[in-house]
Amino acid sequence: MRTRISIALALTLAASLASGCKQSDTQRAEDEAKKAGDQATAALQQAGQEVKQGAEQLGREAKPLLDDATLTAKVKAKLAADPEVTAYTIDVDTSGAVVTLSGHVESADESAEAEKLARDTDGVQSVVNRFVLSSCRQ
Repeated sequence: MRTRISIALALTLAASLASGCKQSDTQRAEDEAKKAGDQATAALQQAGQEVKQGAEQLGREAKPLLDDATLTAKVKAKLAADPEVTAYTIDVDTSGAVVTLSGHVESADESAEAEKLARDTDGVQSVVNRFVLSSCRQ
C-alpha cells in the first residue's frame, strides 16, 4: 500500500512539475509574443511618424510649385480674355512668383498690355518681358 501511495505521490508530483513546466513555457511564450507585439507597435508608430513628416515636407516643397502653376493659369486667363492681346502667341512661365512673358507680339502696345495684365495679377511679384516684336507671326 505504501508503494502504491508512493507511486501515486510520485506521479502526482511529476504531473504537477510537468504542468508547471508547461505553464512556465506557455507564460514565457506569451511574454515573448507580447514583447514582440509591443516592438512591432513601436516600429509601426515610428514608421507612421516618419511617413507623416515626409508628407509634410513634400507638401512644403510642392506648395511653391502649385502657387507658380496657379499664377501662370491666372495670367494666361487674363491674356485670353483681353481683346488687345493675342494670347495664343504668348508663352507664360512662372518661377518663384516671377512671371516671364515671351513669344511674338505685333506691337509695343500689345507687349505693354500683356505685361500690365501679368503685373496686375494677385500674387505676381515681378514680370520679365521677353517679347519679340513682329508684324509677321511665326
